[in-house]
Formats: sequence, structure tokens, C-alpha cells
Amino acid sequence: MKNDTCQNVMDTFFALDKNQRIPFKVTLHILSCKECRTNIRMMTKAERILAKRHEDYSTYEGLSLFDIMQKVYPEKYSLKKVSMKQWLITGIILVLCMIFATILTAHAIPAIQVFVCIFIGVVLSVYIALFIGTNLDFFIKRVEQADSIK
Repeated sequence: MKNDTCQNVMDTFFALDKNQRIPFKVTLHILSCKECRTNIRMMTKAERILAKRHEDYSTYEGLSLFDIMQKVYPEKYSLKKVSMKQWLITGIILVLCMIFATILTAHAIPAIQVFVCIFIGVVLSVYIALFIGTNLDFFIKRVEQADSIK
């Protein structure tokens, strides 16, 4: 059953036009299925590489997608390591600032408390959006080692 679902998701995904919105069900499946994420990431990278290079790719017939990617573009194939240290430190500082601001405004007038709460919400939303946006590969497009590809 899972293979049928994965195949349907892959067919739907690759049938979409460039920059077309991905349906919610497909996105949900891609986020939860490691195999599909890996396949989509590798196909996306392969497409970018093929668009840039003009070679005879018939020599790669019969090879797995992973082997082709390593032969065609080995220096760009591996993903950069994501450093969570900076994000963790920034998040801790952000939480400490929120606690400090809440303590400072605990006895202030309600209008100031509401303003501080809204400001904290906006800052937290921006932080989360930046974190997810800059680490999208970590969440969705992470390529595993060759042994995970079958």
C-alpha cells in the first residue's frame, strides 16, 4: 500500500509545472516519507545539473540515480552541514528576553502588556519563519547516504 501511495505522490509531484503550488496531501506525504523526500531532492538536483551541462548522458544508462549524481556533479552533490548551534543560542536569548520583558511589564498598564505580547509574538514568528526558511533542506530535502537508496 505504501509503494502505491508513494508512486501516486511522486507522479503528482513531477506532473506539476515549475513553481506551481504543491497540493497539501502531497506536501504532507513528502514531509512524512523519507524515501520520497530523498527521491525528490535528488531529482531536483539532477534536473538543475542537466539544465546547466550539455553532455552525452547515455553513458549513465543502468546506473542508480545516486551514482549518476556523484559522477555528474560530485562537488555539489553533498549537502552542507546545518549548524544548529547559532539558532539554539539565538533561541535561548530570545526566550530569555521574552521572560525579562514579561517580568518588567507584569505591573504595567494593560495597554503596554498587550503591546509587549504582540511584539513578542511577531518577533517569535519572524524567528521561526527565518529558521525554517534558511534550513529548508534540513526539514524537507535532506539527502541520506547511498545505503538508504534502493
